[in-house]
Amino acid sequence: MEGRPVNDLLNEAVKHYLGWRGGVVRNLEDTLSALRAYRKQDSEFRKAIDEFVEAEARFEDPLEGGLMQEQLGPVQRKSEIF
Repeated sequence: MEGRPVNDLLNEAVKHYLGWRGGVVRNLEDTLSALRAYRKQDSEFRKAIDEFVEAEARFEDPLEGGLMQEQLGPVQRKSEIF
């Protein structure tokens, strides 16, 4: 369709894929590095736990204290029978 040799199209496709794949790998490596750095700062995740507890105490949860029947999955429905 483009009047180009199939080999050129394949080379271009492989180059594009490898460029995209490299970006994905770099993003994963950056995320892993950030997680490792965070873990060094707070190895027991105390800050994250404290922030979670604060949010639980501060904000109202409309579903707290009960389950909404229409949101129960088949496993929950089955277990209610017993």
